[in-house]
Amino acid sequence: MPEESDYDLDQIKVMTGAEHVRKRPGMYFRDCFEANSLSFLPIAASCHAFDEAVDGHCQSLKIELDQSKFSLSYEAGMSLLTHGSGLPVAEVLLTKLFACAHTKRHREIEGAFCIVPIVAINVASTRCELTSVWQNKKASFVFEEGKTISKTEIVDCLEDDQTQLRFWPDFELLNHLELDYKGVIEHVSRLGDLLPELDICVAEMS
Repeated sequence: MPEESDYDLDQIKVMTGAEHVRKRPGMYFRDCFEANSLSFLPIAASCHAFDEAVDGHCQSLKIELDQSKFSLSYEAGMSLLTHGSGLPVAEVLLTKLFACAHTKRHREIEGAFCIVPIVAINVASTRCELTSVWQNKKASFVFEEGKTISKTEIVDCLEDDQTQLRFWPDFELLNHLELDYKGVIEHVSRLGDLLPELDICVAEMS
């Protein structure tokens, strides 16, 4: 007869998605760890831009990086509609594990670029900033380790649709790997066949 477990239900802790990412980063960043580089992160974080590009809603993407952070800017906004959770969709995409995959319209984008979920990247960052302009609405969000610490009201605006994202990866959590400019260029060079209409610019932050 098997021995009774020393644990009871009160001792079992169910981790949130964010807790799991930070306690088990190897499960989410295995490809980065195996490549000994974080150069794929800007590509993975651009999955929304790629999804919009397939539909012809995004023609350009700019990736900028230095040794401590990277940023993305592209001409398609993350939705600011209210999600069933009561949060704007843009906020859900950055805070709810696998939410991004569930909203993908093109599964080939998910398979090619969502190897590292954008939520995992956010959780594994000490700070992330998001500004979305979507259908004449605008809002900004600030996250720390995947948690929303501040956000603006959604306001009317006359700006064109766009998304601006900036991540400060937690290098201690990510095995002190580096953001490699040349590595990002190499990843971008492989995107031409999948996204021929998307103009991608990679630049070093000044």
